[in-house]
Amino acid sequence: MPGDAKVRLGFIGVGLRGQVHLAELALRDDVEIVALHDPDAGMMAMAREVLAKAKRKPAVEYTKGNDDYKERSCNLPRPRRPR
Repeated sequence: MPGDAKVRLGFIGVGLRGQVHLAELALRDDVEIVALHDPDAGMMAMAREVLAKAKRKPAVEYTKGNDDYKERSCNLPRPRRPR
């Protein structure tokens, strides 16, 4: 990416698979984690810890569902479907 531009990501779903994605992306200097959403309060707490451990600022937390999230890029982790 040119200059110091960063990719701004929001996560819809920070369950176990989302935690792995969040932890890996939080280590990158060219990524900013801006928003989190998960209906499970325990997973949200773990996601907060991941960001704190990576020395990242807290992300905005959305609790009403996907409709109140307006960022351009979201990571939606889900299991692979069998073929």
